Amino acid sequence: MSRRASTLASTAYPTFRPFIPPAELAGLCDAIRHGSRAGIAGLRGEGGTGKSVLAAAAARALADEFPGGVHWVTIGEHATEEDVRRLQAHLLASVGAPFDGQLRDFNEGREQLTIALSSRPALVVIDDAWRPWQAIAFDALSSSSLARILFTTRFPEVLPGQTAALGLESLGAAGNAVSPRRSRSAR
Repeated sequence: MSRRASTLASTAYPTFRPFIPPAELAGLCDAIRHGSRAGIAGLRGEGGTGKSVLAAAAARALADEFPGGVHWVTIGEHATEEDVRRLQAHLLASVGAPFDGQLRDFNEGREQLTIALSSRPALVVIDDAWRPWQAIAFDALSSSSLARILFTTRFPEVLPGQTAALGLESLGAAGNAVSPRRSRSAR
């Protein structure tokens, strides 16, 4: 497994705490809470614009609203299907789902995550997704789910349908760097 794809921490997300402009943080927190009927938010922007920094700040700001925990998964550019299955297995263990430790494929992982997250008020951050199939593997919310998922990516086409998407030009740049732009409204 690649170094980046192996990174997962159950409740330990990045600890850096740079200054985050309040408007950017408030916009992302609102998108996570209310931005999509499907409970999915997306933060997209070029590399180095601060997506992960802003996602970590939002996770810290919202942690008390998610008694099921904040769960952080970093995928990365070179993650394989095997890497993604391992990350799904780690996430299932992290949320306390009954799980035997083996997944046949990432579709089985997605199904198990859908069941596990349906009754847990948790925030799952899927950081640095590069390909649509990687995001689909973690697009695990049912319409009645108590959980929320935040994806970070460089590419708008990676975000699942029904995602409340925010574009990030540059964290802390002059003006409102986080601009609400809806992605596709249906799959």
